[in-house]
Amino acid sequence: MGLLLTLFFLAATTLALTHTLATSFFLYWKYLWLDIPMHFLGGLVCAFGIAILPFFRLQYIEKRSSFSLYMFLVLGMGICWELFEYSTGMYQFETNIIPDTILDMCMDLLGGAVGYGMVKNIKQLDT
Repeated sequence: MGLLLTLFFLAATTLALTHTLATSFFLYWKYLWLDIPMHFLGGLVCAFGIAILPFFRLQYIEKRSSFSLYMFLVLGMGICWELFEYSTGMYQFETNIIPDTILDMCMDLLGGAVGYGMVKNIKQLDT
């Protein structure tokens, strides 16, 4: 559990600091590609966060903590983030808004899938 907690705080801190710098210095608007790795990192943070929640550590729930549940929760967080971007005016209004949002969701899910794999491997090492 200690390794998962460390990975969560490391990934979350990296995400928070990078996002703060990117918004402060308008890096999202200068480097449009920066949004892509940030969504991947966000998916990782979500997967690690799910794994450290006490609710998911219970034996009964852990058996049901399947890949699809992780992906559902990561996608939900990704959708919430997109709505947050839109509501705060951070959204980049461009002509290809739908493909950009789909790419963001795919990167969220890819980061979540990588995080899920890491969580499962770490849990196997702990047992």
